[in-house]
Amino acid sequence: MFLAWRRHQALKHIPAVGIPPGWGPLGPYLAARRFISDSPGLLIEGYEKYSPTQQTFKIATPTRWVLVATSPAIIRELGTCNEALLSQQATANERNSMSYILGPSIHGNPYHMKIILRKLTPHTGAIIPDLVEEATWVLNTHPEAKQLVDEEWRGVKLQGLITGCISAMTNRVLVGQDLARDEEFLGSLADLSMVISRAGVAIDLAPDVAIVKDILAAILVPKGRGPFKVFLDKLTPVFEKRRKEYGQDKERYDDLIQWVLDAAPEEASMYELCTRILYLNFSAIHTSTVSVMQSLYDLASRPEAQDQIRDEIQMALSEGEGWTKESIASMWKLDSSIRESQRLTPVTTATMMRLAQETYTLVDGTVLQKGQWIITPAWAANRFTTAFDNPHEFDPFRFEKMRSQPGQELKHQLALPEEGYYSFGGPGKHACPGRYYAATEIKVLVGYIISNFRFRISHDSITDPEKQKNNFLSFSCLPNFNDGLEFQRRETTCST
Repeated sequence: MFLAWRRHQALKHIPAVGIPPGWGPLGPYLAARRFISDSPGLLIEGYEKYSPTQQTFKIATPTRWVLVATSPAIIRELGTCNEALLSQQATANERNSMSYILGPSIHGNPYHMKIILRKLTPHTGAIIPDLVEEATWVLNTHPEAKQLVDEEWRGVKLQGLITGCISAMTNRVLVGQDLARDEEFLGSLADLSMVISRAGVAIDLAPDVAIVKDILAAILVPKGRGPFKVFLDKLTPVFEKRRKEYGQDKERYDDLIQWVLDAAPEEASMYELCTRILYLNFSAIHTSTVSVMQSLYDLASRPEAQDQIRDEIQMALSEGEGWTKESIASMWKLDSSIRESQRLTPVTTATMMRLAQETYTLVDGTVLQKGQWIITPAWAANRFTTAFDNPHEFDPFRFEKMRSQPGQELKHQLALPEEGYYSFGGPGKHACPGRYYAATEIKVLVGYIISNFRFRISHDSITDPEKQKNNFLSFSCLPNFNDGLEFQRRETTCST
């Protein structure tokens, strides 16, 4: 608490949000406590108060003071700034504690970023049939899907079903079909996702002493037993076989296993290679799962929108050669509905997070001391933007209509952040490198579900508003409607 009070004094000239009056040194502590479960409330409160004057404000978190930009000029600066001065990677490392959990090379040598940009993104079109095949397999074999054998409406445990789909689709691309359909392997990933998420928060909240954080990581994420051991035992033989038999044979293999082997240092251990795959899994599965769940929930009360999207999909598939890059690109309504869902309920309440690597002066004269965080309040900025009409309302075809205007056809797409839509890391050169693959995966799954099922909000969720709310942990938005939807299999499908 004393350290929080000292930081508050150092940033005294910047207004704070959420500190109750009259509590003295306890004020920042109480504000930080609120932040843990109500970051959207704090961001909206500050944005409404300070965005009219484009003034930066600050919020207290349990571990640091965070500056929040409202000025469009500063937000643009965050999108174009030099990584060596205002670092995105440094904030990610502090926030998820991966250097302690998986090892320092994850952020010390992030060669996986180049793999995503130079290999995965150009291959996205070619792997669409694989994504469709895995979605089809899970939605016919998963226990939650097996019950949907007729035209009866049935409740579905949505999180398990969507996580299963995204895990299989992602790992078909990352490690191949055998492991993508290995229930023990996928189960270990699901368990690790939860364990690592919780450990990251706990380690971030711990005192800023390396040995303390190392000990916590070893206790919270044990490597020699449980899901971590299962994961390593399953994946290590794949890397060993590839390295032993084919080495750097780029002509024979053109997949992510080979890309990692090619990009990794020659001395990289099997543990290092496997944890690189684990990191990519962790980064992809959670965000895509949440995005799909939010999108389905937003469309659940709009059956007419579901039917319009399905008609669009059916036309695109019939006019083309099934699910292809070109046919998906023509599904403007599908793209628009998912983008609108992400605009109103982004996976994280703040984006464009930066950490000053040295003293840095922003365009408005604000001085950031080394180690200072600054963010963009996506949850608030998306809802109060002047870039769109009625920004508080969910309009599934908002962006489809905008793209229909002359000269706008290639703009306002799911994978393209812009003012008023700060998803995928926000606009600028630091936008998420995997956003094109992620957008394709999300559209394939949401589109496939709409093509083959109807879905609606369950009666229990309608009568119990608490079941329709999201939960928040720090900057993360977590859907709270696992039991909130009912599904009905359609009489005819358009899944080819």
